[in-house]
Amino acid sequence: VANGTLYQIDMNKSYCLRAVNKVGAVSPWSSASTFRIDKTAPSVPSSVIRIGSSSGTVRSNTAAWTNQKLWWGSFYAEDSQSGVDHYEYSSGCTGEKSDNLSSSYLYPLNNAANANHTFCIRAVDKVGNASAWSSKYYFRIDTEKPSCGNISGASTTWTGNDRTIKVACSDTGGSGCKANPTSKTFTTTTKKGNVTLTDNAGNSTTCKANVYVDKTPPTVKFSPQTNKVCTGPHVYKFRAALEISDAQSGYGHFKAEVKINGVTNKYNYDNNCGANKTCREGFCSDASPKGKYVDIVISDKVGNKTYIKGVGFAKSGTAVGNTITYD
Repeated sequence: VANGTLYQIDMNKSYCLRAVNKVGAVSPWSSASTFRIDKTAPSVPSSVIRIGSSSGTVRSNTAAWTNQKLWWGSFYAEDSQSGVDHYEYSSGCTGEKSDNLSSSYLYPLNNAANANHTFCIRAVDKVGNASAWSSKYYFRIDTEKPSCGNISGASTTWTGNDRTIKVACSDTGGSGCKANPTSKTFTTTTKKGNVTLTDNAGNSTTCKANVYVDKTPPTVKFSPQTNKVCTGPHVYKFRAALEISDAQSGYGHFKAEVKINGVTNKYNYDNNCGANKTCREGFCSDASPKGKYVDIVISDKVGNKTYIKGVGFAKSGTAVGNTITYD
């Protein structure tokens, strides 16, 4: 082979060279040289795309919305010749490389607007052969929280029933509200409640509303009193003090049913229980209280009731516990 000659050789075979001078003297053989030629591109890479981190939700080639601006990719392509060297990323799948990637990569979309984004991946081997671009991966990004609109069903009037609040939802980020309007039914005692709006990217906003649902019965403390309040020829005169409180609908307004010896007496307490909400009432009877009892029922404005059953009688000065005294 003359010096500087272009010589065609077989791929993946080993060759040794030696020099011969003009008078036929021969040098030793060189060490073996192998010519390895790779003209085959890698396969189109398969990819596992996750949102946010290497443990995030797996992303398929769909156009679902997300509020995350980070994606994590794991890529794999086959190359039986020189081997895969790296992967390339093309924003918008334009066919132009945007960045080099390793086989595992966390990529930030910090400057991405709230809109649709696409990218493609290809593999490049160690001698520069590139695969075809992958199919498109979609990121539809929405980081804007939805906004609270018109509220219906709210009220400042107490009710003992369930109440459903509806809030109109608007979303400027692009993904749209999951439900418009968004409804929430309150089934427990609530004065002011929260209705949460959520868009299709996972962003949420809390809206406040007047609920005024009262499912809590009034609190009643019973105590005997010895003062005589009954007039007329009644033989037995009784008096009881009902300490009533209700932080919801019934504050300052209560109804009481008192059954003495089987006879029901009804009383209304409407802002006349005093500043400490202690309502005192006298009960009169001609029948002997011995062996008898009193049942007391207290209702608030929306009908929640507290029951005190089986209250006994005791002679004045001997009352113990929940008893009504008599003279």
